[in-house]
Amino acid sequence: RDLHSFPTRRSSDLEQCRAWTELTLALGTDTGHSDITTARDRLNAYLGELIRQRRARPTDDLLSALVTARDSADRLTEEELVRLGVTLLISGHETTANQLGNFVYLLLADPSRWAHLVADPARIPHAVEELLRYTPMAASVDFARIATADVDLPCGQHIAAGDAVLVQLHAANRDARVF
Repeated sequence: RDLHSFPTRRSSDLEQCRAWTELTLALGTDTGHSDITTARDRLNAYLGELIRQRRARPTDDLLSALVTARDSADRLTEEELVRLGVTLLISGHETTANQLGNFVYLLLADPSRWAHLVADPARIPHAVEELLRYTPMAASVDFARIATADVDLPCGQHIAAGDAVLVQLHAANRDARVF
């Protein structure tokens, strides 16, 4: 949604943060730079207000601990505190929302997986760990590595010392005989 389609009624914090987050992370050409900037500024202001609230009335949460680190130990600037709060909000919300959908898809794509968990809920903690391992957060190639010695791979590929190699880490650990 763009900023002009926000409801005029008071939205819940979750709805507002979701809309601001979506705009802040927008990659398409339909979203203007000013909309992205405004959404980012609103997220910063929102976190600034939460920080003020936690400063006045600390609670047993991460943001209160960060405020204490800022105020008592002078470990963060105020700007760093706000930006860290925004980063945690976006990362925690977007990652969780997207990964939950991926996990449900994987479990339901093969009904025997779901039935396996339903039959024994004690398996759920291990299943969560396995889903986190199996389902990449993002499909991207990491930084290039430079081979320090000649290597002949089992597939017949030769990598010479000095060659740059790009490894797709998400392709690892897919052998069904092991995992």
